[in-house]
Amino acid sequence: MKKKTMAKIGSLALASMLTVPMFAGCGDEGGATASGGNANAEYSLQIYVYEQGYGKGWVEKAAQEFVKKYPNYKYTIHGDGGALEKMYTQIKYDNCKVEDAPIDIALIDDSNYYELVGLGKLVDLTDLMDAELPDSDQKVKDIIPQDHLDWRAVNGVQYGIPWQDNCANGIIYNKSFFEKYDLQVPETMDEYFELCEEILALDLWDDPTYSDVEAPLVWAGAG
Repeated sequence: MKKKTMAKIGSLALASMLTVPMFAGCGDEGGATASGGNANAEYSLQIYVYEQGYGKGWVEKAAQEFVKKYPNYKYTIHGDGGALEKMYTQIKYDNCKVEDAPIDIALIDDSNYYELVGLGKLVDLTDLMDAELPDSDQKVKDIIPQDHLDWRAVNGVQYGIPWQDNCANGIIYNKSFFEKYDLQVPETMDEYFELCEEILALDLWDDPTYSDVEAPLVWAGAG
């Protein structure tokens, strides 16, 4: 099985296994085989994931479900808090390895997506997106939010499958804090910046050993 094909299959498995079955073909009694594979052969997948606040348990769960259906696949999950930066460099310079083993599946950062497409480092996933899901009248692209498809489209072509739903973002605020200090929820970026200045100007502490400066914003990222 060609590594590029294996990577396509594995990427779809991890991206969608929690919600839909993986592609299946006719296999022997030992279990199904992923599209393009040999039911009598064994395949090993090296999976490289960003392991910070997200952890890697969700990837492990997806991989376990995948091998239940396709038992001729084995996998090793490599978690790394610096994976996003490392993968960008490795993909850019064609050296995608972890512990000297070629990486089959990797989670990459959207911030480098367009650059990697422009450099020709990502594979055209049109055939994969148009493939029909088993036991369903839907295609792969039908289960991906349209916002994701629109954002990743480059000249109408998709080069990535989302592994998290982060197209939309919002602000969680302390309602009682806002009511106590008569603060208004911003509706524009200008109002947001003005709110930050208001919070910074508040006299919040009676204890002189504490600073009166209150951070107006905490980014609840994956780190």
